[in-house]
Amino acid sequence: MKLYVICPRCGAKILIQSTAKVRGELPYSFELICNLGHKEIYNSHNVLAGPELGKVQGGIIIGGLLGAVIGGPLGAVLGGIILGGAGASTDNTEKEAVARFNTS
Repeated sequence: MKLYVICPRCGAKILIQSTAKVRGELPYSFELICNLGHKEIYNSHNVLAGPELGKVQGGIIIGGLLGAVIGGPLGAVLGGIILGGAGASTDNTEKEAVARFNTS
């Protein structure tokens, strides 16, 4: 999951480098500068969470490539299905974590 705030002056999304899973793990207030140079003070209630995208697609591609190397065309299809399914499970877990963070 990625964490970010929105600059109130220009609307830019500012990504925050943090492994926090809940708001309580963030400092209450902090200062950030957006790409346009606007310096603002934010608090933990301004932080939003969003999913890291692409895990399903990555699983399908990697699974397909590994399957193709090991088992030819049929291996490519089966590898894509298996690792794509694993990526989908990870995406669902991530969506739940994002929803928990945004409602806390």
